[in-house]
Amino acid sequence: MKFKIIIIKRSDIVPIRKMIISVIIIFCEVTQLAAQTDSLIKRSQFLFPDFSMSVVKLKTGQTITANMNYNTITQKMTFSQNGTLTDLNKPEAVDTILLQNKKFIFYKNAFLEILVNARVSLYIQHKSDLKSSGRPGAYGTTSHTLGPTSVSILYSENKGYDLNVPENFTVVPSPFYWVRINNFMYRIDSERQFLKLFSKNGEEIKQFINTSHINLKKQEDLIKLVNYCNNLIG
Repeated sequence: MKFKIIIIKRSDIVPIRKMIISVIIIFCEVTQLAAQTDSLIKRSQFLFPDFSMSVVKLKTGQTITANMNYNTITQKMTFSQNGTLTDLNKPEAVDTILLQNKKFIFYKNAFLEILVNARVSLYIQHKSDLKSSGRPGAYGTTSHTLGPTSVSILYSENKGYDLNVPENFTVVPSPFYWVRINNFMYRIDSERQFLKLFSKNGEEIKQFINTSHINLKKQEDLIKLVNYCNNLIG
């Protein structure tokens, strides 16, 4: 085995030291940028990390594709074009929206994701609150002027806002659930409230909740419960 001896002159030590320091600085900057990006994603008011092409089916039967996401604070579907954001202007004209392989319907000034579509249907309303983490502030908006788009009939033409959450605020998810029976919608906040919807089968459903350790605050548990109710009532 041969060894090669490298002789470093004293005059070369300073450049090498500078190079090492530069590498350390670059590494720190990249790490800091990644941390900042991760922090923004965690604090984002949007349901999904990225905007994506979505399918909007109108009640007229017309279908439109748009780059969209859902704002859990404003409870509005948000359209992005050329870096400009604007809200769905006529949600009542929408039948369903397919966003990130999930289906949404419009109900009471918000969009609900369909979790179970059956005789007894289950929906989740993705909602978040802005909580001040320090000095009080306002959830500010920034006005933008939008050019005409192919879906301008559905979107406001002069409203937009900053993607980032204001300083000293954090986004706190606070979703809740809806059940539809016989075309009537009921918001579910407790086990007792849920059981009232099934007075004829209340004891059986209560037993299922206890034996299956159902937690009505967990989405997967509610899906199990609603599927059980659909099987129970036929």
